[in-house]
Amino acid sequence: MANVEITFDTGITLLDMHLLKPREEGGSNYLRMPSIATQSGNFMDIYHPISKGARKMMTEAANEALRQAEEAGVNELTVSFKEASGRAPEFSDIKVHRFDNDKPVRAFASLLMDGEIVLNRLAVVRDEDTQMLAVRIPTHTFPRGKYRIGYYKIYGDAYDQLYSQVMGAYADRAAG
Repeated sequence: MANVEITFDTGITLLDMHLLKPREEGGSNYLRMPSIATQSGNFMDIYHPISKGARKMMTEAANEALRQAEEAGVNELTVSFKEASGRAPEFSDIKVHRFDNDKPVRAFASLLMDGEIVLNRLAVVRDEDTQMLAVRIPTHTFPRGKYRIGYYKIYGDAYDQLYSQVMGAYADRAAG
């Protein structure tokens, strides 16, 4: 029915959600989060709200944007419900799964953002040229492999904070 991206007041944007029509008559629209297949064949959400309240807020924002787009007769619409506050997001409950190998991906991490949204599949990657570690956002490739896009966007101070905390958890995991 509609593709959705939501930018939080911290400036972090979640991309590639889909607002779906209800399966049964009289039901409400459903906001589906992106997922990927793991090597074991299971599916994992790239991100998802952990509370009914957070999911409800996100779904209501998507429904309101869709309503406004339909009223305006446009296919694409950006709606701001709250201005960016510039506050830093809070990252907690960081879990790191390290790999003991010589491949560029050294670990995957997941964490909780602002106590409401789980971000999964952050990759700790060693750059082959510089040997420096970086934290990469999960991406997917469009059909025919022409473009790669991240599932969420994190910039500036928020990325610096994310990098620092994930790398700290990565180092702790190496030491423990």
